[in-house]
Amino acid sequence: MHCQAFAGNALLSVMWLLFGYTLCFGPSINGLIGAPSHLLWIDVRYDQCGPHAKNIPAALFALFQMMFASITPLLMTGSFAERLRWDCFLAFTVLWELLVYYPVCHWIWGGGFLGAWGVKDFAGGIVIHVSAGVGALVVALYIGELG
Repeated sequence: MHCQAFAGNALLSVMWLLFGYTLCFGPSINGLIGAPSHLLWIDVRYDQCGPHAKNIPAALFALFQMMFASITPLLMTGSFAERLRWDCFLAFTVLWELLVYYPVCHWIWGGGFLGAWGVKDFAGGIVIHVSAGVGALVVALYIGELG
């Protein structure tokens, strides 16, 4: 399980730096996903605040959010630790991050449609814990019982 956590953290951090930040916090495309205006952290400033955090530099906010992006799918590994082949674990982690975490993060925190409807997520209750909990339940049900 430790190898899964370390490898997952490394993989998810690289994904965040390449394109995850912009999909979550880039300018909204119809409230569904962020535009690719910050791919490779282009225009993520170290010396100016961004639109999502008025009191800290945009790059610091992006690094803070990377922590959530990398830990959220790894919360699920407890439900299937050592029960998936290594390649399946990595593929699941990448796909879940792309298809679940990035959109849900944008919908609520990044200026998406749920945030526009007034949905508030204090301390990551929806973006982190609900999405990871549902994902863990789905994987555990799909894999089935031990034994």
